[in-house]
Amino acid sequence: MGVSFSGGGQRGIAHIGVLKGLQRDNIPISAVSGSSVGAIMAAALAKGKSYRDLIDVVNTLEQKDVLDVRINIWSIIKGYFCLLLGNFSLENTNYWSLLKGERMTKILKQIFGEEDISTIKTPLAITAVDINTGLDTIFTNVPQAFSDFEGLVISEIPLYLAIRASISIPLVYRGVNYKEGYFIDGGLTNNVPVFLVKKLGCKKTISVEVTKRPPFDNRPQGIIDLGSRVITVAVDNSKYFAIPDIVIKPNIPTVNLGNFDKTKELIDIGYKAYLEIRENLL
Repeated sequence: MGVSFSGGGQRGIAHIGVLKGLQRDNIPISAVSGSSVGAIMAAALAKGKSYRDLIDVVNTLEQKDVLDVRINIWSIIKGYFCLLLGNFSLENTNYWSLLKGERMTKILKQIFGEEDISTIKTPLAITAVDINTGLDTIFTNVPQAFSDFEGLVISEIPLYLAIRASISIPLVYRGVNYKEGYFIDGGLTNNVPVFLVKKLGCKKTISVEVTKRPPFDNRPQGIIDLGSRVITVAVDNSKYFAIPDIVIKPNIPTVNLGNFDKTKELIDIGYKAYLEIRENLL
């Protein structure tokens, strides 16, 4: 069984409820994939983390832990002159985003350590995009499974850094410089990477989809929600779309990035969605 976790920002907390169901029922998982916030869940499962471990983490988080805003007069002035002079070198990527993402990087390090993705035992694939080349990117511990992939396949990178790259919503979180690439949110081209677990050899697949699909119920609730919606609309026509055998789609209310007041509710919603398809797995 292969499981693919979608992106979806704060809504991704519902993934924990699905993981709760899978682990309580001892559903055997042979490979995992994830995009954006789904990359966190896929990596956690691949590393043998339990849903309780993840609940403990999110219960300690506050808005300031994920929203380290970088905007000030000095950064605006620098960003303006970079734009005016056409100076878009990697040294100036500091001014391309609303949030620094340094606190999120620290959190990911605390959860996953500095272990390289190549050392993970369970087959794992995480999506990103190298904005320097425009190539789709796969971070994986099984590179041979993607020998015919047309984009980049990277098998040596710290796991936390691969995840950090995948969650970098354009213009919201700063991307990740790694070797010659500048990597951003994998959801841009593949928000539900089912095809990755198929490439990893899984005959039966599950997708866990927490992204709100169009038509939307209301206007964007700020720049972060706007960025997430742009990704959602863009990937509707993804060339990497693959049909899963089972779809788990929690019915999630509107929730903004950094709002942890609904953590328990989101986990419960995810678990309820799992229970609705449970008989198909047992």
